[in-house]
Order: sequence, then structure tokens, then C-alpha cells
Amino acid sequence: MFLGRDGRIVTAMTDTIDQQATDTTAPAQHTFDDPFAFAGAFLSWMNGSTIVLGLDAGHRAGTFEALAAAGPSTVEELAASGGFSSRHLREWLDLMTVGRVVIHDAATQRYRLAAGAAACLTGTSSLNMAPVAAAIAFSAKHVDAVATTLRHGGGIPYDAYRPEFTDLMDQMNRRHYDELLITGYIDVVPGLAERLRSGARVLDVGCGTGHVLNLLAREYPASTFTGYDLAEDAVVAARREAAHLALTNVRYDTVDVADIGEPAGYDVVLAFDAIHDQAQPRQVLAQIRQALDDDGLFLMVDVKASSHVHENLDQPNAPWIYGASLFHCMQVSSADGGEGLGTAWGLQKAHELLAEAGFTVEDLVDTPPTEMMNVIYVCRPSVRETRSA
Repeated sequence: MFLGRDGRIVTAMTDTIDQQATDTTAPAQHTFDDPFAFAGAFLSWMNGSTIVLGLDAGHRAGTFEALAAAGPSTVEELAASGGFSSRHLREWLDLMTVGRVVIHDAATQRYRLAAGAAACLTGTSSLNMAPVAAAIAFSAKHVDAVATTLRHGGGIPYDAYRPEFTDLMDQMNRRHYDELLITGYIDVVPGLAERLRSGARVLDVGCGTGHVLNLLAREYPASTFTGYDLAEDAVVAARREAAHLALTNVRYDTVDVADIGEPAGYDVVLAFDAIHDQAQPRQVLAQIRQALDDDGLFLMVDVKASSHVHENLDQPNAPWIYGASLFHCMQVSSADGGEGLGTAWGLQKAHELLAEAGFTVEDLVDTPPTEMMNVIYVCRPSVRETRSA
């Protein structure tokens, strides 16, 4: 399944499907009527979750990098070269071995990283998925609070997730944008790179730690960049990195993006995974439209999914998407009395809110393959006779 630029779902086997005519009561394709089948799946989920927690622990301790550097090693050799506790290292290596992440040679008692695991768990490339494992441990800390909302409603305030959430999001995305921001996001939008090279005024709404904007400010010195975020700790980190890079064409402010309150003047507005968890997403989009020139460009990077759960059954990342929503995105919006769109607000809902705010979705562009969840909405202001006061 992929998402068509007109807001419809397209499959490899069928023509475009009108979502308004789709039977939303269609039965799920994957059910567990057999208790033994469910028990097997449950065990698989338990095993997978345990392995992911081990991946996170190893990444934090530096075991993957140490093992990749050392090559096939005994526990004692790796403990000595990497400065680890040999008893705890053995237990970790054995967990990774039964998880097929590490290969154990029984004859020599040496361990080595599987080739695919080495590519995806070490280094600075966008392939390194190790930082993402931290999201599971992070979510687990909020199980009690999520259970409370299931019973009583409400949400979990954004401050309850910070400052750890700020660092988590930065580490999950940093390598990806280092490698692919220019070629995979900017260059795929016709005319955008040229506009930035010639000098444009750019606003990033929900900029987080500012890594995206700092990369752009370094790449396009003729343009000026402004980043707004609600989290003061994120803004401090953004300013710190900008100072380290000696950037003079970027600034950051702590701002509630539902109340930007700026007149038209920006040539480009960016929102990277920042709209779906807003308390007032419609107001945020309206504020973006107000701040954008009539010939400007709004680039919204957000989750690639349908707004209808039955159309996400075969989406490989669907459990992750809905889990992120239940454990964070929907919660922070609801805690503020917001709309609670959720991570899986989906293509159809996104088109609805963008049109309501005065945007036309000109194109939908897939993000690079190592970014497994998102799509790029290329939006232009809709034609209208007069701008609102």
C-alpha cells in the first residue's frame, strides 16, 4: 500500500480507492481465534521486547562498538579491551546470541556481531538503529500513567516526559538527518534548494533541539532561519549547537506554536513530526498559513498512514505508530485539553486539516528508506481573493 497525492490509498493490486466509500467495518485480516496461536504470538512479543531492551542497554554501554572494533572475541578478551564487567557482559552476549544479533562459536568460545547487526547497530550512518531501541524503555516508564488515562481519561503532560524525551528524539533522528536531510528532503522538492541558496526566510515550527535547522543554516548561508519550540531545554540545546557551529543566520525562541502571531513574511515553513501531537493542530496550521507568504511553501513531514485502522493492518510499522500515540503523542495533546489527533491521524485527516487552514497539498513524497515512518507533504497556500486580517 502507498499513499496517493490526492489523499487516497493505492494498492499494488487495485486502482485508487475512494476512502469515503470504503467499508470501515471490514474484518481484520489477522486475528487469533486459536488460543495456542495467540500464546505463540504473545511469546514472540515478549522475546522481541526483551531483545530490544538488551539492544538499548548494549548501545548505552558501548558494547556494540566495542565488539565491532574487536572482532571475534571471548568474554574475557572483550571485557578487558572494552572495560566491561565480564560476568555481566557474558549474560548480555548470551541474550544477544539467542536473539541472533551476536554469533557464538562454541568451539572457540568467541562472540562476534552478525554482519547485518553490525551495519544497523554501529557507526554514524543513517542505518544505525540502535538509538531507536531507547524508545521502548522510555515508554515503559509511563505504563502506570497510561493505564490511569485508560480508566479516567485526560492525558499526560508534556513536562512529564522531559527532559529525557528531548534527548531521545534528538538521538533517534540525528544520524538520519546528518546523512539525508539535503538529498532526501530538500532536493526532492522542486525549486526548494534553489530558493534556499538564493536567500529565503525560513521558520521551523516545533524545532526540537534544532539539529535540522542548524544543518540547513550551515548549508544555505544566504537564508535566515528561525526555530520555535515549547520546550525550553530543547531551545537551549538548539542554541548551544548553533553556537558550536558558529552559525549567525539562525535563532531560536521558546514559543507556543499555536500562538505564533506573526504576519506574512516567511518564504518557507517547516514542521518535522510536530503537528499531530499539538493540542490545537488546526490553530497551529492556521498560524502557519498566516505567517507564510502567498507564494510560500509549507513542508510538513508527518506519519505515513491511513486515518482508518483497518487500512493500516498490513503497515509494517503500525504497532509502533499506535504505540507512540498511546504512550506519548495523543497523551500530551489530551493533557492540554486538546484534540488528541494521535500519531496515526493519517493522510485523510491531514488533508482535511490542511485544506481547512488554507493549504493545497501539491505533492506527497516518500522520505528516505532509513526513515521508516513518514511522508513529506509539499503544501502551497490555496488561491483566495484576500488574506485574512
